[in-house]
Amino acid sequence: MNTDLYGKMLKEKGDIVIVAVGGNDITPTSQPKEIVRRITEIVNDISRNGCEHVYITEILTRGNFSKCPGLQKIVFDRQRIKINKCLAKTFKNNFLKFPDFIILNNEIPCRLCQRSGSFGEPYPGKQRHAQVSVSTTKTHM
Repeated sequence: MNTDLYGKMLKEKGDIVIVAVGGNDITPTSQPKEIVRRITEIVNDISRNGCEHVYITEILTRGNFSKCPGLQKIVFDRQRIKINKCLAKTFKNNFLKFPDFIILNNEIPCRLCQRSGSFGEPYPGKQRHAQVSVSTTKTHM
């Protein structure tokens, strides 16, 4: 993981953080629970730094697997679905499914701000947010 980038993300202290989860760590032998554990560590770091509203996106499907031998779309989707189920169970109301996490023109969707659950109240005024990409791949940590 790029620690400089990760540190910058933690210093931003946004009102709302959306962790956009990608599929780069998914391989035919990846362990969904291990991937979710690493994502949970990131969420816990963000929360400990003062952000009360942390959301996790589902992993979307994709089709280019040329850099991972043995990974085909059907295998990727099987792993992706297992991980998404585990993320949904872990993060409950803070797990976002497409299209709820689409941000257009730097505006957070109303349906995200008014989600029911632990933080169902609308967020007043402008929210601070930063877009930072952090990989959970073990080789980058």
